[in-house]
Amino acid sequence: MCFMKRCIRGDYLKVFLHLESGDVNEYTPWERLLCGRLADVPTIMYSSGPGLVLEFHSGPHSVNATGFSGTFRFIDKKSYRTDGMKLPNTMCDYQFLSSNHQPSYGKFYSPRYPSNYPRNIRCSYRFRARFGETVTVMFEELQLQKGDISCLNRADIVRVYDGKSSDDPAIAILCNEGTETEILSTGPELFVEFVANSDLPGQGFRASFQFQQAIDNSVELQRHQRPPAVQTITSDNEPSASETHDVAKQHKDFELDETERKKEKSQNCKNVIKSPVQNILNVCSGICYMCTQTGGQ
Repeated sequence: MCFMKRCIRGDYLKVFLHLESGDVNEYTPWERLLCGRLADVPTIMYSSGPGLVLEFHSGPHSVNATGFSGTFRFIDKKSYRTDGMKLPNTMCDYQFLSSNHQPSYGKFYSPRYPSNYPRNIRCSYRFRARFGETVTVMFEELQLQKGDISCLNRADIVRVYDGKSSDDPAIAILCNEGTETEILSTGPELFVEFVANSDLPGQGFRASFQFQQAIDNSVELQRHQRPPAVQTITSDNEPSASETHDVAKQHKDFELDETERKKEKSQNCKNVIKSPVQNILNVCSGICYMCTQTGGQ
């Protein structure tokens, strides 16, 4: 880390975010080093468990720096609990089922949220609606490791598939910072995959889901395919002789067409048009991180 080399030459804070207690020693892994001005460090940090330690180190040279100050707050961990069922013998694989015995909506999060997610993980979130239902997911907050604004060569990425697994078509790819990204399935199943292989994890994501009744596309298309209504155009000018002749001729032709139509045998017709639509969405933004921001806000 380029920021670490600069910090250890002077005064710095060593931050321990993932502790089960408040005890640390020289072998305890720390998460990051903080030094410099307030603009150089994240303003908010979250622990992943009940313990968080800030260890202050001062350099050998006397300086006129005033140190630091901050505030803290205890948060109920249940506020960030994923509502789905965690699959046995997995770290972060969940399944969400639509039924009459539980709400049709809920929340799901990246591991450790709102603290930064671990390195080298692969998590899956599978949503299974009932027949006649679809799935909607909304990524309310997204903060992954920064890099190329395209999602092609990113170590940390979220992919959404329109089906039950990663073998189905991908309808969304998210790889940068963003808010309020809504994704809808075309059928009863949706699969979300989160992969993180970077050395500088971000905060992750906070998202919601909802099972809802599917929209009948055939009915909607029939409603929009009705013939346009006859328009009446008024004018203050009298029609010319040629215009009057054309109108009379059109009226005569209409009478002939009507006579021929009466000769035809009546028929009952029913047209049903079904046109499933599948959109592919690639979502990414161009905001870049400094090398000091490894996660959190």
